[in-house]
Amino acid sequence: SEEPQSILHRLAQLSRLRLQSCWIDGVVSNSSEPQIAAWLELVNQVRPRPDLVQLYSIERVPAASGLRAVGPARLQEIAGRLQHATGLPVEVAGD
Repeated sequence: SEEPQSILHRLAQLSRLRLQSCWIDGVVSNSSEPQIAAWLELVNQVRPRPDLVQLYSIERVPAASGLRAVGPARLQEIAGRLQHATGLPVEVAGD
């Protein structure tokens, strides 16, 4: 997998950007506090600034067992934290 700085460098080549992030929980999770804090920091470094950041979770049973959706309240919490930290417009899927 690519290093975050390499991905940020590639994003800088774009003139417009909409960022989408899928959140999961279970045996593999990106929705615990350390992962959220790291994600917030990385999103704040993205240039050009995203026009919109969209957050969503899985909506159907995944192929890998032990995974589950992140609930709407948690997604709203993450969205609020991102908006507060970066000032970026944020949308939660399903709202």
